[in-house]
Amino acid sequence: MLRSLYTLCKAYILNISCPMLFGVFALGIRSRLRIKRVYLYIVLSIVFVSMFSMLYILPPGSRDRSPPFSSDVVTSPVGSAKDMGVQGFIRVFASYSEVLFFLSSLYSKAQDSVIESATPGVAPRMVTPVMPLASGSGVSVRYSSTNVQVAGIDEIDPVKSDGRIIVVSSGDRVYIVDASRNSLASVIPLRGSARGVFLWGSYLVILVGIGSAPYPRVLDRVSMPLFYPFTYENTSVYVYDISSPSRPVQRLLLDYSGFLSGARMINGSIYLVLSTPARPGLIPSINGSPISVSKIYLVDPVPSSFATVASIDIAGGGHSEISLLISSTSWIYMSPSRLYIVSYRGYIDAHISALSALARYLPGDLGSRVYSEALSGNISGALRLVENYLGSLDLDSAKSIVSRASGELSGSSFQDGSRVFVIDVRGSSISYRGYIDIPGSVLDQFSIEERGGYLVVGTTSRNASLSIGLLETRIPAPRNVSIRITECSSTCTERIVSIEATAIPAPPPKISIYMNLLPSGNTSNNVIIASIGDMKIKGLLENLARGERIYAARLLNNIFYLVTFRQVDPLYAIDIGNPEKPVVIGYIKIPGYSEYLHPVDNRTLVGIGVEGSGLKIAIYNITDPRNISEKAVLKMEGVSSQALWDHHAVTVDLDNRLLLIPVARDGVSGVAVIGYSQDRLHLRAILSHEGVFRSLYIGDRLYTISHDKIKIFSSESLERVGEIAFPPL
Repeated sequence: MLRSLYTLCKAYILNISCPMLFGVFALGIRSRLRIKRVYLYIVLSIVFVSMFSMLYILPPGSRDRSPPFSSDVVTSPVGSAKDMGVQGFIRVFASYSEVLFFLSSLYSKAQDSVIESATPGVAPRMVTPVMPLASGSGVSVRYSSTNVQVAGIDEIDPVKSDGRIIVVSSGDRVYIVDASRNSLASVIPLRGSARGVFLWGSYLVILVGIGSAPYPRVLDRVSMPLFYPFTYENTSVYVYDISSPSRPVQRLLLDYSGFLSGARMINGSIYLVLSTPARPGLIPSINGSPISVSKIYLVDPVPSSFATVASIDIAGGGHSEISLLISSTSWIYMSPSRLYIVSYRGYIDAHISALSALARYLPGDLGSRVYSEALSGNISGALRLVENYLGSLDLDSAKSIVSRASGELSGSSFQDGSRVFVIDVRGSSISYRGYIDIPGSVLDQFSIEERGGYLVVGTTSRNASLSIGLLETRIPAPRNVSIRITECSSTCTERIVSIEATAIPAPPPKISIYMNLLPSGNTSNNVIIASIGDMKIKGLLENLARGERIYAARLLNNIFYLVTFRQVDPLYAIDIGNPEKPVVIGYIKIPGYSEYLHPVDNRTLVGIGVEGSGLKIAIYNITDPRNISEKAVLKMEGVSSQALWDHHAVTVDLDNRLLLIPVARDGVSGVAVIGYSQDRLHLRAILSHEGVFRSLYIGDRLYTISHDKIKIFSSESLERVGEIAFPPL
């Protein structure tokens, strides 16, 4: 209705008011109307034309009616963190105009930013549940599902099975295999590259990345600078009904802007975390429309990206989204009721301390402003204020201020840090709770666990010293130049031609401040325990294994196991039964290091890692965490495995006590089938399969999977009994 009214008014103004403006002059002259009446017509026409201009710029339903955002730091809050029940800093936006003007201001500040980017590390993974499947004959068939960190929370992967079918996503295709017939049931072509799949009952969810898509702009008629060309990766969510695997039927398609950082599934709801850069004129979108402005939260004073969290009901198709403006997305972790996003923030505290020291030597009002800008996170803005002031002084005075401020920092040591954002989830409902600041960097999702209302995190800290320096850049005034000229025909002559420089005075020197961070001391490791209730740290174990870093982690009951490494492999057992006092109760030191820890029962922990130039698999007895012992070791010289960096590549058959991992050497690959017990490891066979990256079992069959085929083996004899080839791409 509003759109129709808009069109009618627009047509009226175009066809009546505008001609009236010009026609009234002729009417007034020819009819010799009184001048007041002419003026009245002119005024009325101007009013109508103004109304038209407003309608053109702001058509109903697509433009904001609020004034543009004018602050150069943060938006005006619609509600405070306390009002929203949120812990920590938060700002919400009243309109898209406010978001866009904030992004424009942010972009200009970021051009000379001194804040480090995130550098996530590498670490560990988890147990494969064994799931029963009711077959058509009523006989239960056992099968392996994706190796995940938290039982009941599925993780995105290129391969899924429910015992009835096997789904393999590869490039721009998804293959559905009928496991009972050992045949290819169907192929789903994709518009983009598959990032992975989920299976839920008779539904198949496919997540697809589409690169080089033009980024959608909103409010094109708002006065905004253009930053083209700029492309990004779009993420599409397809939901198919595969009740009949040979005839999949598409039920839902959602297009999100942004790169897929991670995905989880709980009880038929999937949760996505998508990353998009915080750039001028660009707002995260779904199906081409920007996310609701009321769901965009500024939770970091100077962010670099949007982290959009989406929840989707697979069967019903309902969905909801929120978008957080944060520094970066390093890792995600999910418990049954919460989603965690880890953002590495580097040494921002060191930069704030440096600017605070400089502020103490500046005039009162300016010093207060620099301090305020630095404290809010606007490091670049505060730095420019300092440089502008120092540029107005003579060089000796500027050097004196910088020298005294740098002296205040001598002897100080600064630690890097991370911020953990917490989102509450319940079905398709999601809400932002707040954040927890922690020391150090998180190495991967397995360094994060939730237990009994507490968040347990293992981090590695790196200390650094900071000094401040001043750089003066002088541009010399132009000088007269002489040019040697050679002219040749039958003979050559030479002469000198002089060019006099225009008498332009040399520009004043430019003063630049630089901050020099240098590593100081050794790395150290920490275990942080924070309460989810009040988002505060309750327990902290610091300075663990100085000079080393965490390579693997695993939480079992109240014992948090950590592997650190530099020369030997210490495996620590840390009791977190009292959240306020985590304590090391046991450890063992052995050669090499583990990249992944996998519990096979309450007494046995499998470590997959490296020793020398080969693969090492170890069995640890953890019956008594105070007295950990290594019971068995299997080494494969010169061999590598995807299991070192991707826990989804690990399959454990608990019934047959088999460990399946892909291995490769010198371009030749296969799946290692390793038998295990509490005190023994035995390589039964390596199942040859070029390009293999996953394995699974259904009943008494083992399946090895590459991008072009599935090979089938007997789990008893390990002889090949079949093969399913995929059509060439």
